[in-house]
Amino acid sequence: MATPGASLRAETAPSRMLTLPRPTTADQGATSEAGGSGSMGIRNDTAGTPGTSTRRWRTLVAIGIAAVLAATGLATTGVAAAPASAATTYSSFRPGEQWLDDTGEPIQGHGGQVVTATDTDGRTVYYWYGEDRVNGYSDTRGVHVYSSYDLYNWEDDGLALRTMTSRSDFDDPYFAALYGGYDQAQRDAVYRDLGVTAPSTTRPGAILERPKVIHNAKTGKWVMWVHADGPTDTSDAQYAKAQAGVAVSDSPTGPFRYIDSYRLDRVPADDPSNHQPDSPGMARDMNLFVDDDGTAYIVYASEENLTLYISKLDADYTNLSADPSKAVEGVDFRRPQPWIGGQREAPALTKVGGTYYLVTSGATGWAPNAAAYATATDILGTWTAHGNPATGTDSGTTCDSQSTSLLNLGDGRVVYIGDRWNNADDLRTAPSVWLPVRFGEGGSMTFSCDTGEWTLADLRTYQPWTVTTAVPGQVTLGDSGALPKRVSVREGGTARTHRVSWADAPLRTAGEQTVTGTLDDGRTFTRDVTVLPKHLAYFVDAGGQGTADHTADLAFLHRRGDRLLNSTADQRFGVDPRTGTHWGYFGTTGGVSGTSGGSITTTVRWQADATDLEYALGGLRHGRYRVDVGFWDPWTKSAPGRAAAVSLDGRTIATDQPIDGTYRTLSATTQVGKDGITDLRISPSTKYGIQVSWIMVSKA
Repeated sequence: MATPGASLRAETAPSRMLTLPRPTTADQGATSEAGGSGSMGIRNDTAGTPGTSTRRWRTLVAIGIAAVLAATGLATTGVAAAPASAATTYSSFRPGEQWLDDTGEPIQGHGGQVVTATDTDGRTVYYWYGEDRVNGYSDTRGVHVYSSYDLYNWEDDGLALRTMTSRSDFDDPYFAALYGGYDQAQRDAVYRDLGVTAPSTTRPGAILERPKVIHNAKTGKWVMWVHADGPTDTSDAQYAKAQAGVAVSDSPTGPFRYIDSYRLDRVPADDPSNHQPDSPGMARDMNLFVDDDGTAYIVYASEENLTLYISKLDADYTNLSADPSKAVEGVDFRRPQPWIGGQREAPALTKVGGTYYLVTSGATGWAPNAAAYATATDILGTWTAHGNPATGTDSGTTCDSQSTSLLNLGDGRVVYIGDRWNNADDLRTAPSVWLPVRFGEGGSMTFSCDTGEWTLADLRTYQPWTVTTAVPGQVTLGDSGALPKRVSVREGGTARTHRVSWADAPLRTAGEQTVTGTLDDGRTFTRDVTVLPKHLAYFVDAGGQGTADHTADLAFLHRRGDRLLNSTADQRFGVDPRTGTHWGYFGTTGGVSGTSGGSITTTVRWQADATDLEYALGGLRHGRYRVDVGFWDPWTKSAPGRAAAVSLDGRTIATDQPIDGTYRTLSATTQVGKDGITDLRISPSTKYGIQVSWIMVSKA
């Protein structure tokens, strides 16, 4: 295993290329989409005939590379070009559809990102890097690169980093020009990571994934990091190595000269939050980010993908800023707190309006899953989780994709870029999914899976805004009129009044609900409310934790004139200490979960496996009543598929009521007899025990 700091460093001779101006914050967001950049594809419809370069940049790059490779007679990639086919010219993005380059071939931008640069005429040019999967999962040809002026149409610039098929490749003029000065140990390190041909039927070749590139304004170098995996001296497993590899180039299109790969930061082995103490410093799915001050960071999955790390790079961007054995968390690296042990991968990082946004994926192999994002105002500080940014159809699978980058075009214009992997046998044509990101009130991030064909004109500039008008925290069931018709919005120091319309569907379900308001200019915001039926007779907060929202709900009911028969949040069956009514739960094998800092839904009463939970609620007048029951599970990982059979006064109202990580409400009506009692029984319908969050009984 390589030791950080011991590798060959990037050469320091002046670059023969054009020196780039220091990127702006917007450019760095894209340039670092491995550090805030994403990958967005465009070709300028007015930049010339598709397939024909109009850039003087490439001419300058060619001069520099020709000095090294002229004698070889090879193209910079050393790969024969495929026969050109009729090029397709694009003027929009079509999420998930096949995307072809100027030669008519599927773009090999898998797992990569787009970097923003400036050509000699001062025009913005984009470079899209990605895994080349023409040969499928194994035997990758390397890292492919494309260029564009408009992000719709892409010109094939070949392989920026080439892999090897045998050690004899070092004698090939292309590789000899790059590695002729390497000693044997350095060549061994190169072939260990770039030798993709399996040496035997039991030992696989090297794996290169998630290539990301950033430009170092101080050194003039282009720096590529990749997830370098494969077998080791002690293991033939395909993902035993778990290291981060680095390469450098004078040109954005390569050739990149490979340096070495390393294990990265780690916490002490005796730290209880270290989920892989026996294999420290693992580095897999990764991204890069360059901050406004030029400091670069690498973001990666570690500890067998159970924990994400953000580590500071050195001034050359080719190694960590501190020895991993001496690095200090919060100074040299950070594990985003929401995902320590959370099993997240495929990180994508950017910065908008002073806030860092980190989007991640779950770890479910080739199958897509729900994304999650977190924010921070200090990249090595405290991170706050915000849930899934994807909305609409297929949001649970992140629009049938996995995150790879966030392309930041400045002024809050950001594009989500994901990979629709298909399966390991069909990676060559796996399409990219590009979606416009929306920033809502307070900087919330979303992108819609229902987005169809779209253009850059659909991206909105973003300025932080907040609705300052108070929205009631409690609403009577079905009463949308209780919400304000106009609200004041503060944006950029200016307050304006806007009309607002409300989606009232959530107001037709009792319990904790999220309502969405739409401003007259199309922007949306959300508020959490408790929806309470009229004429409540019981409001049981199971668990009896006395949460702040329950106290506020009771105050609302008092103002509304409701007279509850229960004076306490919850109790074992017996006489109410204030009203004298008989009510409460039966069962002695369970307990409660949650604290007073939670809510009526997140505090629960639970029963042990295979036992029922029963509530008897007395003192009711003869007549018809509505019963609403709230469910939620704080232990979804340990009890997937938890469900319950629910009966009301002996009548089954649900046979498999889900109890999971979603706030759920079960509603039914019943006829209360002269005894004035309604009986609610909750029984396990799976192997897992059951629980309940709250119960409301109201006159129907």
